[in-house]
Amino acid sequence: PHTFSGPLIMKTQHNRRRWIREVLNPPEIGILYTGNKGFVPGIHATKQPEVLFVDLLNRGLGGVIIRTKWQIGPEAEFHLRIHSALEETWEFVRVKARWVNTDPHKPGYNVIGVEFKPEDRAGPVTGDAPAINKIVPLSSEYEFFKNTDIFKAVHRDAVCALLNSLTYKHAQAGRRLMKQNSKIDTCFIIQSGTCIVNLEEDGKLLPIGRAGEGDIIGQAAILDDWPLDAHIDAQTDLELWGLTRSSFDAICADHPEMKGFLTNLLMDRFSTNRHSEKRKIGKYLITDLMEEGSNSVAYKGVHRTLKLPVTIKMIKHELSLEREFEKNFQKEAQTVVRFMHENVIQIYSMEDRFRTVFLIMERLEGESLKSLMQRWKKLPLQRAVDFLAQTCSGLDYAHRQGIVHRAINPANLFISPGDRLKIIDFGLAHAGENKSPGMFETSSYLASEQIAGEITDQRTDIYALGIIAYEMITGARPFPEDEQPSSETNTLHREFPDPAKTVPGLPELLKRFIQKACDRKPENRFQSARQALKHLQPIVDDYGLQRQNRSGETEKIASLSLRYQEKDQLAVNELMEEFSMKVRKINAEVKAVDIKDA
Repeated sequence: PHTFSGPLIMKTQHNRRRWIREVLNPPEIGILYTGNKGFVPGIHATKQPEVLFVDLLNRGLGGVIIRTKWQIGPEAEFHLRIHSALEETWEFVRVKARWVNTDPHKPGYNVIGVEFKPEDRAGPVTGDAPAINKIVPLSSEYEFFKNTDIFKAVHRDAVCALLNSLTYKHAQAGRRLMKQNSKIDTCFIIQSGTCIVNLEEDGKLLPIGRAGEGDIIGQAAILDDWPLDAHIDAQTDLELWGLTRSSFDAICADHPEMKGFLTNLLMDRFSTNRHSEKRKIGKYLITDLMEEGSNSVAYKGVHRTLKLPVTIKMIKHELSLEREFEKNFQKEAQTVVRFMHENVIQIYSMEDRFRTVFLIMERLEGESLKSLMQRWKKLPLQRAVDFLAQTCSGLDYAHRQGIVHRAINPANLFISPGDRLKIIDFGLAHAGENKSPGMFETSSYLASEQIAGEITDQRTDIYALGIIAYEMITGARPFPEDEQPSSETNTLHREFPDPAKTVPGLPELLKRFIQKACDRKPENRFQSARQALKHLQPIVDDYGLQRQNRSGETEKIASLSLRYQEKDQLAVNELMEEFSMKVRKINAEVKAVDIKDA
């Protein structure tokens, strides 16, 4: 519920107490008609709108509380159209502003208490009185918009801002609305009519799609600055509502959750029933959706010429359009793309498209450690030690390249056939850092310095690995699952449980590994993944876990030296991707080693 305070409210408190008031959660819609006769003299703008959609936060028999970004002066009089979501009706009234205050819950917005003028109250009405030229949405358009898939995907707080940014356009049948290979700055929502998407090749038109009521055409205007990949031609007369890129970006600035709308658009674009032209990402083609996570969407893909499988991971726009995340991600990703280690997933290239980043990586077969533990509950000690040693090896490699994962958890450790473990989602570390603390599944693995918002380093990853070790061996996390870690509880002040009390006969060396890795003070943990691996080595040796050729055949090694400029790194990655894919078809393995030339 919204609560407001201030001298303006105090002056009108006695008036409002006369009426029983209802808090509207979620807010309902109101349409403010400013008119051309100065009904709203307090609105300050270079151009006064004729119609303004506002949120109704609170209502009673004597008046309502509205929210808008526009300034409205006390005592201003205007017409207001009020929508009742419950009764699906509109009421048209004349009102007078009684108090104005800033919204403490939404910076940049104002809340206005308005009083009904009983002598002008018209009750439920239809139509769009007073008469307004159809250049902005009216109540009839709102009835259309609220039932479209587009608005169902828009966060409720952004609805009024979006409606206020739309402009009307009519197009006659046969008109070319958008031209292939041109750049546009406005997309359109179709209210009525249909249009054809035509791909032009060698002077011939190939229809590849049709859009109708409720669809968006020209999505590139808000998704990309690349030229259009097809013509869009009106098949019938069209009624359209335009949204410019600058208007969309302004809405996102006030409503960051609106960025997720771009992700929804792309997921629709990449649905498998779409033409292949819509699913191209550089040299690759998206084929199927794999899974949607909190920070990214993973797709199956294929190299368009080599027909070799890859995984394509799209970063969600809530992250990719955040300045801090973008800066950190781009810095780390340039390093991660060069990773070549058997326990780290190989990323072949990055593609900047559609206002986000796509990571093209090797396709893995198998399952996550999280999935494996859900089935097994706890793992045999030999298998758990094997996974720990492989994770330490991969982390040691990454840490020596200057990259800390910061989001190590069972979902980011992938187990391929033969129990080969690979660490995934390097480069998304800062996404995990920003998003995960509110989600128990990943916050369970946060070290004390992460919870306290302090500097993190390689010892942060080691802490998470210690928690995973405890979980693999005991079948449970070290602290009760109904308690979230915080600066006052669990990680910072709770005593870490002894795993040997749950697992009788636990090797002393493995017990000390868990306790040292999970010490709440970073200075008491293993200081590097290499040190942690060295601690585990005697157990690895005892279990005979050295990963060697088990086929009994004689192995041969051929070396290849490739000299290139650092600026050509991405091109070399693509070349190595093609080479390694072909090599794997003959059951061979490529291992790259960086050589630092003097």
